[in-house]
Amino acid sequence: MPGCRSWTGESEDIVALSLFDRVTAALFGGSASPEDATERQLIADMTELVVEAVEPRVRFHGGYEGKLEGCVRASIAHLRAIGRQQLDPILLARAAWNDDPRLSAFFATVDDIPACLGRSNELRAFLENPSNREIGEVYALLAMKKEERTVFAPQLEGDVVRHDVAQTNVNFSQHTLIAPTATLAATRLEVGKRIIKRLAQVALSRIVALDMKATELNEHKAYLGARREQRGGGAPAEAAFGPVCVGPRVECSGHRDRGGGTL
Repeated sequence: MPGCRSWTGESEDIVALSLFDRVTAALFGGSASPEDATERQLIADMTELVVEAVEPRVRFHGGYEGKLEGCVRASIAHLRAIGRQQLDPILLARAAWNDDPRLSAFFATVDDIPACLGRSNELRAFLENPSNREIGEVYALLAMKKEERTVFAPQLEGDVVRHDVAQTNVNFSQHTLIAPTATLAATRLEVGKRIIKRLAQVALSRIVALDMKATELNEHKAYLGARREQRGGGAPAEAAFGPVCVGPRVECSGHRDRGGGTL
């Protein structure tokens, strides 16, 4: 899986785990607005967490914390906004389908609810854990795919029926239960952990793409140099194509990711 790496030792694993838990709790633990000192610590923790997960060699570049600070601050602000969103639990049960309009909107038929619960591997693994046998209810994030399409259908306006009226048809499919736990707060924290991990994975994939592009440019530069030497000299490749940077770099673009996070 992109973004995952092997730890070099048990102590390093424990330190990273503690750092990861601190960042998640600060962003998704429902705490009040942090003070300046706490905010600075969160920025430092978030920076080290992303660097450790994506590319630890970035630490060899002096001042990498300052170069990444703007991106980290933007990411923290976005994640904190997500963490502060109110969660309104709904009961996933056949008996609630007729009474809760959200359920009848999310699930086309009443039978889709037990089908969603039955095919959830995460929910099954949670309930089969011996330590969870006494739990009476489970909290989880319900995710689904939303599809909108425009259809033309009759519509009643007063006493007149109009035909071929443009209407928006909304459907939900691919229902998935994410991060089942025994409490709402625990589910919020687990979802937050997965968001941060995904953020690191996206950052890693971008770095890998940049490294591949730099390698291709380096190979092309070497090819042009070889051709120039074979032809007995001439203008260097840089004169025709501009300077090519192939070394490792630490940059902060500040662009927002399509999924909402920034690095």
